[in-house]
Formats: sequence, C-alpha cells, structure tokens
Amino acid sequence: MQQFLIGVLATAVVLTGGYYFFHNTISSEPAMHDESMHAHEDGTMHEDHELEVVYSDDAPIVSLYTGAYGSAHISTDGSYRYITSDGLPEHETGKFPNPGNPNTISEQNHDYRVSMSPQYQSTVTDAPIPGVALNGIPLEPGTAERYQNTDWAIEAFDANGMGGLGIDWSNAHVQPDGTYHYHAVPSGLLKDALSDQSDDLIQLAWASDGFPILYSQSNAYHSSWRVKSGTRPSGPGGVYDGTYTQDFEYVTGLGELDECNGTFIGEQYVYFFTDSFPYIQRCVHGLPDDSFDRFGGGAGPAGQNGGPRSGPPQAAVDACSGKSNGASCSIGTNTGTCRTTPENMFACVP
Repeated sequence: MQQFLIGVLATAVVLTGGYYFFHNTISSEPAMHDESMHAHEDGTMHEDHELEVVYSDDAPIVSLYTGAYGSAHISTDGSYRYITSDGLPEHETGKFPNPGNPNTISEQNHDYRVSMSPQYQSTVTDAPIPGVALNGIPLEPGTAERYQNTDWAIEAFDANGMGGLGIDWSNAHVQPDGTYHYHAVPSGLLKDALSDQSDDLIQLAWASDGFPILYSQSNAYHSSWRVKSGTRPSGPGGVYDGTYTQDFEYVTGLGELDECNGTFIGEQYVYFFTDSFPYIQRCVHGLPDDSFDRFGGGAGPAGQNGGPRSGPPQAAVDACSGKSNGASCSIGTNTGTCRTTPENMFACVP
C-alpha cells in the first residue's frame, strides 16, 4: 500500500503511516524537537529547514520545503500551522500600476492558519481564497469582475492561458487595497523553489483546509475541466470560449484530478496547481479555516477567530442587509457583491 507521508519538524506530524523521513534517514521512534528549530515564547516552532517527504512503494519522492520564502513566517503548535507575511513577495513582480491593473502593491498583514490533521470529506466547499503560498501570498484564482453586474464571472486567463487584467509573469496582480495575489501557478515562487527542490512533485502552498498544494514539473496530473460546447444561454451570449468561469464544465475522469483539482496519492489527498483551468482549485474537500475568509479575522497562535468556516462572517451579512442580489457592497477597504452563499446566506462576497 502506498503511503504519502508528510512530516513536520519539531512535532513530526505524520498524516498517514508510522514513519517520518528527515534528510534521508528513517525512524519509527517519536520525533524530538530539532535543535535547528526556533522556539517562540508562545510555544510554537518556526519551520525553516527543508524536510524530505516520501511515500512508499514505487511512487515518486516529494520534496517539501517546510520553511518560508520571502517575508513569510511559518510556525506550528502541533495542531495548526500558522503562515504570516507582509504580503510582499521575494521574487520580482510585474510593474504595477499597469494598463490592465491600476493598483499599487502595498504591505499587508496576512495571518493564516491551517490544520495539521485535515480530514477529507466527500462534499466540497467553495473557496474564493483556497490557500496560501509558502511565501505568504494568498491564492485567489477567481476574479471580482462581472459582465454587466450579472453572475457571469470574468476569468483572469482565456482558454489558451493568456492572462488579462494586468497579470504579471508570476500569474499575479494587485487588488485595490494593494494585496498582491496569485491567480495561477506562482511562477516566481516556483523558480525559487526549484533551487531547493528537484523532484517532480513540488509543494508550493497550503490549502485552506490543511492539505498540501503541489505542482508537477512533468505535468503528470491534469485538470478534468474543459470549455463547454455551444453558446451561452444568457448574460454576454456568444460561444463558450473560456472568457467566463461559467464557460467551463467538469467532466469526471477527463484528467487525473477531481472537481477541486485534487486526488489521492496512496492514502493521502493533495491538490495540484495546473497549467489549465482551474489553475488553482476553486473548492476544497476539507474544512477551510475561517482565517481564509476575505472578510474574516486572522488566527494567531492562540487560535483567536480560528476554526472551520461554517458560513460568511456577520460583517458580510450586515453589509448586504436591505440590498438586492448583485448589488455592490463593501467591508472596510474590501469590495464585493451581494449574493447567496453555498450556506444559503445572503452576504457580501468577493
């Protein structure tokens, strides 16, 4: 039986199986705190070393870099992994503002939390912010742009993978509040990660439910989404061509990945970045932490405001009180649209 093992320095958390692997040595003994880890006053440990993770039998080796890139800081407390950053990537970005994006990158206060023991469930949950890269930059594959205030969401890339909306070489651009975020494979981070990781499957991010998000250098895992045939029945009309999110359909078995761009490798569930739609998963099979809610609070090591998301925060609901579907809304500097959420609540969503 194949097993995909993920270990964490200092806590030696192994999601499946009974062994952990560190620098090509194997041990079935309980892991001790590594002296190279940095302990904090709150008892969390700062992960800053590469940890080689493998799964057994004939499956390929996966090298994970458990530390952080750029300004990001990653710490664990045995139950959760905390990723914080100032939102400024370590790699070079495109020029902002630019003709397709009028916004300027500015320092942020990103504070995310993910479970270290995620649980897969058969149901899926929509995830506007499905994860965070190892450099602390959020992943946001969808956009807030709509066709004439309808539900037809404009994609950041066309069906041929050509980016619009001012997307830079790292498949990212900037929100009005200055937040730099990725819409597809974070090419800048991947370039840096290749200096630390050389195997085919490379981890570049953590999903909001705690599962890893990988990238296959050989493109061994393919999306099961495709552009629909025919013409749009409403909204912009015209032939389906990948301009809008609704132009795509999921076809079971078309590729190796499920509707959330994930799959099981042995007994371990993982997500993948892909070079075609959806690029980054738009949903998750676990419980997303509410630190990934655009309008929610952060979750520090003490766990304030943490826990699985069960619906939109009250502030998002209040922002749409008395408004109609599709109306513009805002919470602080964040803007959105009033819509019914998957939890059947009327709230302000990105």
